[in-house]
Amino acid sequence: MLPEEAFLRAILADPDDDAPRLIYADWLDERGDAARAEFIRVQCAVAALKADDPRRPALEARELDLVTAHGPAWAAPLRGLVKEWDFARGFVERVTCDGTTFLDRADELFRMAPVRRLKFRWHPDLQQLARCPYLARLQALDLSYEAVGDAVQHLTHCPHLKLLAVLDLTGAGLRRAGARSLVNSPYLTSLEELILRENPRVPEAERQALRRRFGQGVRL
Repeated sequence: MLPEEAFLRAILADPDDDAPRLIYADWLDERGDAARAEFIRVQCAVAALKADDPRRPALEARELDLVTAHGPAWAAPLRGLVKEWDFARGFVERVTCDGTTFLDRADELFRMAPVRRLKFRWHPDLQQLARCPYLARLQALDLSYEAVGDAVQHLTHCPHLKLLAVLDLTGAGLRRAGARSLVNSPYLTSLEELILRENPRVPEAERQALRRRFGQGVRL
């Protein structure tokens, strides 16, 4: 195994830990890739700061300079896998995918980047998606303005979503059965934010039940 592959495996194995990322940055410096090393350090530093920290503006300005100059090259291995991407703590973490491509190549995608936030453009069959073990790595899943409807029930019965913190179903065509499945899901136990705006067919009784289940985290 090449050293770079070993570093990436360590980062993928524990994506919440900055230590493997910073060790990788040191290695990149030794190899002469100062820009990539600096970008990892800057983004890790920004992520650790409070919103009003006076150090944030300068770091964010440097972050923007680096990603503007080098971001497309750093994300080049993901071309053909994702439609859009964003970096967090030095690596691609947020991606927008075509549903069919995701189902066909999820193994490849999650070997290449510590993806934590996934948005679909043209979502896949949700019954197939619910069987994808890589959903267990996600913090956020965005199906906004996708015609999900009551098929959301496949996801509410998906054990891979136990750690999901954000689920966006804005304008997804939910009705009574889909909303009720969210209320009764035994797996969506870590949700901090459930976004259900622009779903006018969800009855008031289900809206009240969602508020009881998810409290202040539900956005109706």
